[in-house]
Amino acid sequence: MALPAPAPTPLRVPARVRWKTAFGLGLLAVGTAVARPPPPFKPEQALLHMQQVLLSVNYRGILVFQHNSMLKSISVEHGVARYGGWERIRTLNGPPRQLLKNGHRLMFLLNGHPVRMMHVLGSYTGLPQNWIGFRRHFRRDLAREYRFLLIPRLGRVAGHLARIIVVRPRDRYRYGYRLWIDSHNGFPLRSDLLNAMGQVIEQMMFVTIHWYPPAAWHVRPPRIPPIPLAKTLGPEIPKCVFQKVPPGFRVIEDTTTMAPGPVRHILLSDGLATVSVFIHPLAGRIPTLSGPARMGPVSAFGRAIGGFSFTVIGEVPLRTVQFIAGQIRPVAAP
Repeated sequence: MALPAPAPTPLRVPARVRWKTAFGLGLLAVGTAVARPPPPFKPEQALLHMQQVLLSVNYRGILVFQHNSMLKSISVEHGVARYGGWERIRTLNGPPRQLLKNGHRLMFLLNGHPVRMMHVLGSYTGLPQNWIGFRRHFRRDLAREYRFLLIPRLGRVAGHLARIIVVRPRDRYRYGYRLWIDSHNGFPLRSDLLNAMGQVIEQMMFVTIHWYPPAAWHVRPPRIPPIPLAKTLGPEIPKCVFQKVPPGFRVIEDTTTMAPGPVRHILLSDGLATVSVFIHPLAGRIPTLSGPARMGPVSAFGRAIGGFSFTVIGEVPLRTVQFIAGQIRPVAAP
């Protein structure tokens, strides 16, 4: 006769273990209920935030700028202020050059001496300064002219982790970009300018960067004297319209200054790329350009219309400035 199987001995769990297990399960339940997946990272919103950061932080850094075999080391100081803030940009190798900006005033120094220029190529140091202030324009149109791609891995620039965003144009009227944006505060740490085939044609990268709160920023902005107006302005510079512009571009600024004679400056932008149109009398002391010209990624095209020189220049493909120059139509004063 088979003996009955012994009853199983109940498992005794120490009270301390039971408490830890219950506590851990409770935390798991709370974590499951409270934790939500982080919101998706949108490159368009990151670029909008980058524009805000460029306007709202004080910083000092050193960056390297490369185009083909040309390599520059540049020191940058930027301070927050009204009317666009201020900047002091100095080359650290080659001829000593310095660009000073305070609000809308610019001064270019060569070997310590001021140089009057029709157009100071401050935006062509590699800094994405052109993107500042175009946020409304960005929201409306940039998605029509560019595609945005987030690289799934993080990069590292100047000791900071960075998200990598690729901006691809939808046509051949503008360049593309590959940007490294600080993953903590959204500051642009590196920028590659890309041609239509995705090849790098220009690079900018910070090697050191420091940000300062207002209470810790004691650097004084540069003093830039106003440009004196001549007693006789000479012939009135005509206004002009554009029969057509590349998709997405529009006029965002139209001003007249003395440099050293009267010069009208019309600024067009698609929210990322910018193109300047300069108009001045042919008889003035400002050098004129006829036909196309290239300086690295900077393209220019000049033509004469009715006694005035029209020069179109920007960090865009040559076809863009040539197209805009062909669409200029002066408007006679009423």
